[in-house]
Amino acid sequence: MDKSEKVKDKLICLDQIWIRVEELMKKQRISQVDMVRLCQRKGYSIQQPEISKLKSGKCKITLYQLMAFADVLEVGTDYLINGSVNENTVVFPLNNRFITNADDEEFKGILGEYYTLFHSTGEMEDKWLKGKLSLNRSSEGICRAEFILWTGEKNHTEQNVAKKYQGQVIISKKQKSMYCILINNMISEM
Repeated sequence: MDKSEKVKDKLICLDQIWIRVEELMKKQRISQVDMVRLCQRKGYSIQQPEISKLKSGKCKITLYQLMAFADVLEVGTDYLINGSVNENTVVFPLNNRFITNADDEEFKGILGEYYTLFHSTGEMEDKWLKGKLSLNRSSEGICRAEFILWTGEKNHTEQNVAKKYQGQVIISKKQKSMYCILINNMISEM
């Protein structure tokens, strides 16, 4: 860091992010109540007291709140952080094109359990792999996905070995498609 550069104060930087959020809310005529409703509609668990505390300065913005507000306000997080859009940053505005709220009409008939059957892709394997996909409404109101894949192998205690994945379901209005993003953190697999 150049000696002429000042160290950026963490609290001041976080305050500036909230100021940008408030400016956009005012510009788009979004009240605190509207912001909570819009965040929840997009699947974020944001409550009214959080916004009141941010407004009064009793707490600082979190990364989760930053993501939710950027999504609702249809700006990149880069804008809320720096006040400008970096040309090298790819911004994916959701523009209400994706549905994350499990209570929306598009999720009706989708929630539940599904059983799967896959043929192994192992080069020297000729076996079928069974699985179970569960799609449920979470306490945050989004569609959570859990997938269990039985590998067809047994461990040292002769129990079936299973891989477990967790994630979320998102529906694209325009494509009329459902995307299920699943991750197994233990083996870093997606």
